[in-house]
Amino acid sequence: MTVLAMSQGELSRFDTLMRVERGELRIEDAATLLGLKRRQIFRLLGRLREDGAAGLMSRKRGRPLAPHDDLRSIMVWREQRTVTAALTLHYNKAMFILEPNDVSLDLALKRVTVCEYPDGRLEIEHEGHVLPYRQFDKMRQVNQPAIVENKHLDAALLPARQMQAIMPHHRKRNNDAPARRDQPMHLFPEPEPPPKIDRRTLGGSKLKRSPRLSDETLRERGTLRFVQRT
Repeated sequence: MTVLAMSQGELSRFDTLMRVERGELRIEDAATLLGLKRRQIFRLLGRLREDGAAGLMSRKRGRPLAPHDDLRSIMVWREQRTVTAALTLHYNKAMFILEPNDVSLDLALKRVTVCEYPDGRLEIEHEGHVLPYRQFDKMRQVNQPAIVENKHLDAALLPARQMQAIMPHHRKRNNDAPARRDQPMHLFPEPEPPPKIDRRTLGGSKLKRSPRLSDETLRERGTLRFVQRT
């Protein structure tokens, strides 16, 4: 049995043409639904009758890349951002400061494109120009190596790491961003899995139990009658 991987558009086209074949839909109505002309509907029906559902799949699928095809530009994640008057823009809870040059100085209140490539690189483009920038991450993370390396600051860094482990959801990265689990060099590293934390211990050290007092000591203090020995 052959399994066909069809896109949503191809599945919709297949369903519409099958309704035409069963006599449930007219050619004119199918052309309107699919945004095609009558002759295109007849041509697709011929391919459906001859090759089945496989005849409706794109003929370009599986072909080798042409010399002018740029796979690097095809697989990039793009989002539009507006540059502020201070030549800054925000993307994924981070602020990017554009370096002033002949191109960036004219971009105040204009739209630029943030491009995140599969290898983890991030570029800011405008009309074919790649703009240099500096990054300021608004969600800096304190990790375990930082605590180990700064032995004199471990008392201050450890509570910060504990607090960021229970930070609310709005202090996390955007959920609609591309997956970066295979990008070791990207700009937005995933935080380390937080250890299990007892929130009752945050903000102070755990109280230690004092040694058990003897009956003689309690009698001297006048509190023996309030103690029940088991």
